Amino acid sequence: MPTAKDIKVLLADDIAAMRGILRKALRPYGLTNIEEVSNGEDAVGKYKLHDHDLVMLDISMPIKNGIEALKEIKAINPGTFVVMVTADSTADNLKTALDSGVNGFVVKPYSTAKIDGIIQKFNQHRRRSDPAAIPLTASGEA
Repeated sequence: MPTAKDIKVLLADDIAAMRGILRKALRPYGLTNIEEVSNGEDAVGKYKLHDHDLVMLDISMPIKNGIEALKEIKAINPGTFVVMVTADSTADNLKTALDSGVNGFVVKPYSTAKIDGIIQKFNQHRRRSDPAAIPLTASGEA
């Protein structure tokens, strides 16, 4: 049975410090198999290589924005759990992301409660595809 360490996570944000904050926020859940990229084009490229279980995308990134990357990732695998993490939370962005199949939306700045909410949604998503999946908890169990 997969553990938290087996879950592949992709973080895409053009600001390295934001990726670091997210990586640190995911650590208590035992999520350590994390790749980072700084633009949407690299996010799609990494996703094609590693088929990540959880993808967290900023909307405003160079080369290819998060919405474009979301659409491409969902075209490859509609079942991928994708979360938009952004300070750019306009109604248009929210609607476009929802219409494109996003599974969650976190507005910066991040908080423990916001990340926990996303992890709970991710747990529900995992249980739909594998009823035996052990939920992630902040103690790192899974």
